[in-house]
Amino acid sequence: MIKNFFLPVLMVLAVGVANGQTSTLSFKAGISNCKTKTVQEPATNLIIAGFDDRIGGLIGGQYTYKVSRYFSIGIELLYLLKGNTSITPAEKTIYSNHYLSLSPVISFFPFVNSGNKYISCISPEVSFNFNYLVATNKDWRAFGNSKFYPNELGYSLNLTYQPGKYGVQLFYFRSISPFYKTQWGKPTVNDYKYSFVTGISIIYKIFSPHSKP
Repeated sequence: MIKNFFLPVLMVLAVGVANGQTSTLSFKAGISNCKTKTVQEPATNLIIAGFDDRIGGLIGGQYTYKVSRYFSIGIELLYLLKGNTSITPAEKTIYSNHYLSLSPVISFFPFVNSGNKYISCISPEVSFNFNYLVATNKDWRAFGNSKFYPNELGYSLNLTYQPGKYGVQLFYFRSISPFYKTQWGKPTVNDYKYSFVTGISIIYKIFSPHSKP
């Protein structure tokens, strides 16, 4: 599935390079709020506690090609800190899940023809996220009726404002695969936990866009 997805992305990048379009390498760092959503099959009114919000973050880089005046396409490689806060009567514990994220990105420039550079630099983005777990501080194997999924699929909707070398980005991530599953009750209830993340990032262009002479 991943191979079939990346093939058209690589083809578009190759066309962009062959036609001498511009390219950009950027550094990104941000802070996020990690929220856990529950989906049950079949649905019940009972929610397993211990999955409250926690603060996370990200750091990494993005490389893009400007395919045309109106959109660019590229790839992001990010380190992500996610997880949840568990509150019990005795203590409050923060669990951390560390991911390496590889994400194709498509950026749009709907205001490129505006005469005002502070409006023309507004860019909505969509990215398709493949998150690979590299570490966690919770022993998920301790629960016999549960399963922890080390890899995560999802997508992000971003809004970037970058009038120069520095920019700011608001982002919203929604997972389409669960990171945790438990089974309980009779008849059996499947309880799935999904990751939802909102946050803000600072972007810095390591080198500015350039074209072939």
